[in-house]
Amino acid sequence: MNLSPCRFSGQTLEVSLVDSLGHLFSPSRLEVIEKNIAEGRGPGTLRLKRVEAVPGDNSETPVISEKRRAEDARLEAYQNLINDPAVQDIMNVFDATVVPDSVRPGNHKGREQ
Repeated sequence: MNLSPCRFSGQTLEVSLVDSLGHLFSPSRLEVIEKNIAEGRGPGTLRLKRVEAVPGDNSETPVISEKRRAEDARLEAYQNLINDPAVQDIMNVFDATVVPDSVRPGNHKGREQ
């Protein structure tokens, strides 16, 4: 979702849209989103209101937040790998390098992400 929640008051959630995606907004799309919410929560339980994004506001959309978390996890995995003594030994013995983009964080559940 590319809507960023701004404020919640009563039954109304105010949301903003990333400037670069403003051309995608239409009242009919907002109605579809409200309808989908109503199917899960019951009719009339939540209204959405689009507001203009405040310049300098650092609120994140769920999509941007997920991308940031994924990049943070990738960087952490890279640092953990580089700091591992066994990896450092292999790098020294074989004059090897680790390609940062080749490192993927583990899922810790036995599956790839």
